[in-house]
Amino acid sequence: MTPHIRGTACQRGAARHHLVEISATVTHPNPWIPFAPWLPFVVFRSDFTSSARALFTGPGTQTLKICGDTNETIVATLVPSSGVGVVLPVTVPAVARRWTENRPERGGVTFSINVTPNAC
Repeated sequence: MTPHIRGTACQRGAARHHLVEISATVTHPNPWIPFAPWLPFVVFRSDFTSSARALFTGPGTQTLKICGDTNETIVATLVPSSGVGVVLPVTVPAVARRWTENRPERGGVTFSINVTPNAC
């Protein structure tokens, strides 16, 4: 499923080589995270040529996949309907890499990033 309008640069997408998987884990409700009725989780290329999205309806984990090239910036964000969101910019490495970014100041959100070269 794609949220992009037909005929736009974003809808057409562009070929990229490295698979970037970003998981967001929300451990507990917090006033900045209004789960009623949902919490959007979006991953997109910084040039807006591709994106993926999911919805949280409560604490848990969602994983999104997108393709990118070395040194390209991929952005992951949780966008609450009110309050301050969480934004994580990721620079795609040239080699396989897996790491975690914690955001305790934002209600216990943890991002897990896994990059697999030449997997797209």
